[in-house]
Amino acid sequence: MHPEVVKRYASSISTNPVTSNIGLSRPGSNWCWALFGIFALSMLTLGVVAHSRPKRHRAFHYIGLAILAATALHYATQASNLGYTSVPVEFVRSGSRGANQLAGGAPFPPTRSIFYARYIGWAVSWPLLVLLVLLATGFNLSRIFIVLFFTLFTIISALIGTLIRTRYRWMYYVFAVSALFYVVWHLFHPAPRSARRLGADRCRAVRSAATSLGLLFLIYPIVWGLCEYGNVLTVSSEMFWYGVLDFLTRVVWLFAFLFAIEGLAYERFGFHSGKATDGADDRGNATGTNVGGNQPATMRSTNGGGGPPASTGAGNTGAAAGSGGDEPAGAGRRQLNGDVGSGAAAPDARGDNFRESV
Repeated sequence: MHPEVVKRYASSISTNPVTSNIGLSRPGSNWCWALFGIFALSMLTLGVVAHSRPKRHRAFHYIGLAILAATALHYATQASNLGYTSVPVEFVRSGSRGANQLAGGAPFPPTRSIFYARYIGWAVSWPLLVLLVLLATGFNLSRIFIVLFFTLFTIISALIGTLIRTRYRWMYYVFAVSALFYVVWHLFHPAPRSARRLGADRCRAVRSAATSLGLLFLIYPIVWGLCEYGNVLTVSSEMFWYGVLDFLTRVVWLFAFLFAIEGLAYERFGFHSGKATDGADDRGNATGTNVGGNQPATMRSTNGGGGPPASTGAGNTGAAAGSGGDEPAGAGRRQLNGDVGSGAAAPDARGDNFRESV
């Protein structure tokens, strides 16, 4: 290989040298750069896929884009040997995990690179991964909020523990693992049970996605204990195992989940923004299906308020009726309230969803 190429290839560690006694090696940096490329390419691919879908069918794809963007950012930071601090280890192990450094004159205890950039990226991506599953289950807003809170609580507790120099770090490890068990329990039991009420097809997709994500989450505390907390694995080995787990959750699981829900009708998710454009297609035209009970502007009465529609030369018509024949004023009002097609009062989906959410 040409010397200039070798110089550029090794520029991350040479430009940002390791300041800890136990730090990132060149193979570990190269591994992180490779993962950065995978996450960046996956993000671009998902962006293309998202923009090939109708605007009303991109919610899950946009969340996936945010997950991949945050992950690519913290892997680029780690590959550059940035975003870390030096923390003394509690346990001095043999070889390059502390013993060699002490033999070379390093102070006791030797320090280890703790990459806080990873935990910052996780603080963004972990709650979004959980949110993907919960949005597909029909969970009410209060339960979604508390599960997302404890997901973030898990990452913050784990990060604080890695930065503590004494054995009290294990207290925060217990906090993190306890909160993670609470999150995983929701993924294993309440989430699939909630999805069962919305149809067998959705229940199957959500159950497999929630279970697999929960199992992957449970592996992370094992790696925490072997790496930042217990100093059993070197920093480069730490990068390898975290990289494998992040690849499985942010790429393999993410794309499998999006593929599993691809055939499900988005109207069944009950998404509602509260805007007058709900139920409009990509060109702003009103569609035949009105999700959530909120009416597009093109379907509202021109008379204002809740009164009957204005009279025309063809007779009294509801603004949403779309026909030129005579219609009773009450029929126009029923259609303005969300009825489609028949005179029977249809349930207000927005009201039902809102009552369930609180």
